[in-house]
Amino acid sequence: MNLFLEQSLPVRMLIIALIGILYAAATNWGIYQLSYFHRHIGPWSKTVPKGGHYTWLDRVPLLGWLRMRRFSDQFGKYFWVRPLLIELLLPLFLVWFYRYEITGGLLPHQNSMQKLIPALQSQLHYQFLAHAILVWAMCVATFIDFDELLIPDWITVPGTVIGLLGAAFFNGWHLFQVDRSGPSVALGTLHACSPGPWAQWMSGPSGLMVALLCYAGWCFALSDRRWIGRKGWRKAIQYFFARLVRHKIWFYLVVALWVIGSLAILFFYLQRSEHWINLLSALVGMATAGGIVWAVRIVASSSLGMEALGFGDATLMAMIGAYLGWQASLLVFFLAPMTSLLFVLVAWLVSGEKAFPFGPYLCCAAMLVMLFWNSIWNEWAAGVFELGTVLLAILLISLIAMGFILTVWRWIRDRFLWVEK
Repeated sequence: MNLFLEQSLPVRMLIIALIGILYAAATNWGIYQLSYFHRHIGPWSKTVPKGGHYTWLDRVPLLGWLRMRRFSDQFGKYFWVRPLLIELLLPLFLVWFYRYEITGGLLPHQNSMQKLIPALQSQLHYQFLAHAILVWAMCVATFIDFDELLIPDWITVPGTVIGLLGAAFFNGWHLFQVDRSGPSVALGTLHACSPGPWAQWMSGPSGLMVALLCYAGWCFALSDRRWIGRKGWRKAIQYFFARLVRHKIWFYLVVALWVIGSLAILFFYLQRSEHWINLLSALVGMATAGGIVWAVRIVASSSLGMEALGFGDATLMAMIGAYLGWQASLLVFFLAPMTSLLFVLVAWLVSGEKAFPFGPYLCCAAMLVMLFWNSIWNEWAAGVFELGTVLLAILLISLIAMGFILTVWRWIRDRFLWVEK
């Protein structure tokens, strides 16, 4: 890191641009190779396309996708346009985003805060690294969700693990905030108790218990489990555990992830350092963000009698929460419907399509929260989050009200409206 920081800003931006070319190519690779229904598109595929074969020139960014127009009969007339645009625009975005972050674009604009930028370069670069990883994972998840209406776990699970590890090892991984909890206004990183001061009990055994429960809950959510209560409690429990171990490889992977992760949490807890605050904050963000979507999914699906949100949306939000914290994740969740409204309405009018993925709009909202973090948090939302337990009560009441409204809508739909069979 020090060697990189010693270079001039233009040299660093050039290096980021070169990395961005590989970054964009890796994005296209992820979209096609990490999808649930593997599509053998692109020069990295092991499957040789009909009527030709891939060459080393096909792996050259931009040029490769122009050359692969020769496979349009097999993959679709304009299949090459989207990956070409990704490899053109994503490096440009990465360079702009790098300069935006390391020059204090996410920090308060007061002179007193801007003067701290030179001393914060190391932390700002780790923050940029965190956001670059998150943007890559969200890009891949977004286009797979558009293509397949699902988000594979092998994107969100490794992404979440990297988010937790980054929080544990690097200071500056999380967003910055104006800290007004002390005798004077200072600049600090967002943590689980923000905008208030850090609760000392969270540095003790109770905090360790919270961390282990958050992580265990995430691992449990990843397991292959289903509750079938039609034949009574005994059968439901029997079916639950039978399905839990049905796919043995995945079961062993989740158990291994739980054991290793729990030991790592215990290790960082015993260090009694700032790294513990960062890790616990990431775990709380992961659990809260994923739990909110999971709760909304359960309530909405039960009220409507049909699946309302995919479970991939919950794991996606858990990943976002590990990077941005639970406060930013709440903002993301409530902003996402507004970002989707225009796009969904236009698509419905043009195509008549009624099923839309929600994941891309969660990602879009996460990008907006990141880019306008100072305006959203320091100038507005921090005051709202000072409500504390009152805010929690409002969220709970909103969830109950949503369930009631959707139940009433289901009753009206089933009795008075035409429903497709």
